[in-house]
Amino acid sequence: MLALAVTAIPAAFAATSEQATTPALSARLITVEDGVAPGAGTISARLELTLGKDWKTYWRTPGEVGFPPEIDWTGSQNVAEVEFQWPAPHRFTAFGIENFGYKDEVVFPLRITLEKPGQPVQLSATVTALACSDICVPQDFTLTLTLREGTAIDTDSAARIADYAASIPSLRTLPGSTPPQLISTRRRPR
Repeated sequence: MLALAVTAIPAAFAATSEQATTPALSARLITVEDGVAPGAGTISARLELTLGKDWKTYWRTPGEVGFPPEIDWTGSQNVAEVEFQWPAPHRFTAFGIENFGYKDEVVFPLRITLEKPGQPVQLSATVTALACSDICVPQDFTLTLTLREGTAIDTDSAARIADYAASIPSLRTLPGSTPPQLISTRRRPR
């Protein structure tokens, strides 16, 4: 009788920061990679915000009220640039004014370019975000994450980023219109 041996391939887990939590939101920084691969010049990550019941935060162009999340990366090491991407927002009314932003949850995809390819990375994101419910409260927190050497990819984390990245509006001119308009080719997951 022929016996087959099945070798379990260990699952890769994304690197994750500690969670910052307030009554309005919780936030985490999560990568796709478990470390920095030899020669890698970029890494993929996400800033994930989970908003409390009835709380909202704002898009890059929030409307008349509010301001978008701001992130300071100056405490990071081996980071040349961070491309922060904005998934399509919801339209909502706050204080009688139309605004654009997010409720429940949002994942901001991040493309991080390294100063020294293949070398470890220390991410330090000092975040200021405005969260509104019946009142608006600035949320200030710092998320840190270290990536040493590694080559594994967390496919679940990659798929989650891809879902939100697919909803990022693009700026292009629609047929029959002259000014560019923001459009999204796909709705983000709910």
